[in-house]
Amino acid sequence: MIDSMHYPNYFPIKIIGINHDDFIQQIMESLNNSKVVFDDKIDTNFSKSKKYISVTVNVYINSREHFIEIYNELNNISLTRFII
Repeated sequence: MIDSMHYPNYFPIKIIGINHDDFIQQIMESLNNSKVVFDDKIDTNFSKSKKYISVTVNVYINSREHFIEIYNELNNISLTRFII
């Protein structure tokens, strides 16, 4: 899907990870440290067991390379399990 996007544009990224008090904060710090522009609206959902949380952030992406940089940065968070 990312290949068919027109850049620059906003793109929703869903980060799924271990449900921990600091997970959302770590995501926001990662995006802020990378100087990534994103919407203030953040959607969260929990797994049935509440072991996992998904966090969806609408991120402004300049290019495919920019998307890969953001993906790698978010993937470096130790609590992250998947990014879609």
